[in-house]
Amino acid sequence: MKYSKKKRMFTDEKGFTLMELVIVMVIVGIITVTTMPFIRTNVDSYISVRGGKDLLQSTRIGFNRMLAEMRRIESPSDIDYGYNNEFQFDIPGTNNITYKYSGGQLLRENRVLIHGVQSMTFRYFRQDGSQMGTPIWSSTSQIWRIQLDIEVGDGTQNIRLRAQVSPRNFHL
Repeated sequence: MKYSKKKRMFTDEKGFTLMELVIVMVIVGIITVTTMPFIRTNVDSYISVRGGKDLLQSTRIGFNRMLAEMRRIESPSDIDYGYNNEFQFDIPGTNNITYKYSGGQLLRENRVLIHGVQSMTFRYFRQDGSQMGTPIWSSTSQIWRIQLDIEVGDGTQNIRLRAQVSPRNFHL
């Protein structure tokens, strides 16, 4: 009788058996393995977009500053010289301003303005739209428009920007 009393004592217990727990763990594992690639793809996309946004924002800030200063050039005689990767000019109230592409960076007065520059080119155009050869020293009076092409990135994700500047008071 003692044996049957003990047997009854454990029959009212509620819970899971070891077999049920193992089956649930296997099912959860299968679901995790099948959904993980989708989750990982979404997370990688988010990280990529966020990195690209930060890169674009920092590049635009530097790029817009450079363009704004170049628009303030008052006359072609204020341009000191121009190369494919370097440009020097004067604006009222400042000394010479030099923009230079060197070592993967765009420099303004030897201070980094934009990091991660893959390539940068200055192009100079006459009034008729023809491109001038570089370097430009003595023919600065013929410059009508300046074009900037810049590519910024980390090698996996690159951003290209292009802008043209017609300095404010040229040829008035």
